[in-house]
Amino acid sequence: MKVELSALDYLFRTNSDTETIAHGWDAWGEGCLDRLRGQFAIALWDERSETLMLARDRLGEKPLYYANCPTGR
Repeated sequence: MKVELSALDYLFRTNSDTETIAHGWDAWGEGCLDRLRGQFAIALWDERSETLMLARDRLGEKPLYYANCPTGR
């Protein structure tokens, strides 16, 4: 995915997976999930649409926990 994003002129400051996912979300939105391989669990807040995206790997190897708290946090 990083090679594809570099070809789209995204610049990387680090070698982290987190930065790659953030650029992927910017470039392809939910479509970036189709490009992810391996184990992952992601919580991503999109300020533009004010939405929270939660996703985990297809086999469910990485757990993803969330809670709906009365305070809204």
